[in-house]
Amino acid sequence: MSSSRWVIGQPRHTLTTRTSGITHPVETAATTPATSADETFLAPPDARPQDLSPDTGLLWVGAHGGAGTTTLAAAAGVGTDAGRAWPPTLDLQTAVLLVARTHARGLKAAREALRAHTGRTGSGGEAPLRGLVLVADAPGRLPRELRQQVRVLSGATPRLWEVPWVEPWRTAPAAPPGRQITHLLSEMTTPS
Repeated sequence: MSSSRWVIGQPRHTLTTRTSGITHPVETAATTPATSADETFLAPPDARPQDLSPDTGLLWVGAHGGAGTTTLAAAAGVGTDAGRAWPPTLDLQTAVLLVARTHARGLKAAREALRAHTGRTGSGGEAPLRGLVLVADAPGRLPRELRQQVRVLSGATPRLWEVPWVEPWRTAPAAPPGRQITHLLSEMTTPS
């Protein structure tokens, strides 16, 4: 695979902790703010899936850990869960669905991932973004502040889909998604 792919995520540092006299390495997110979107949300390609192939067609890419890429890819039955790996263009038929949760951290990660992607698209070589998929982090309506952030994000992506809370996925991620979610997934995975 090409070494030009990147992982979306904050830079990480390794610290050590002592438990019962034993030193354990612990990887943590960086605590100092970075100076650019690329530094904040892009890391070297060594920690991402290597099984992406040119015939994948659709990649579910998480803007942050726990975004829901695995669950959505399984529920849709289409595409590949790419984790947080935003690959280079594999072919003209490959597209990316960027996935994030609707909590503050998830929306910030989506914003930064979109900013980083936009900054790199001019140089070519990246799989095209089909849209942003926001997965509800809790049942019910989003607070006003988060709804405002969603409106802002909708202007930064070709399409935006909001997946409502699916209670069965809390205990059984492979549970059938229901008619409303099935329709949304079909809309997301069908090229426009």
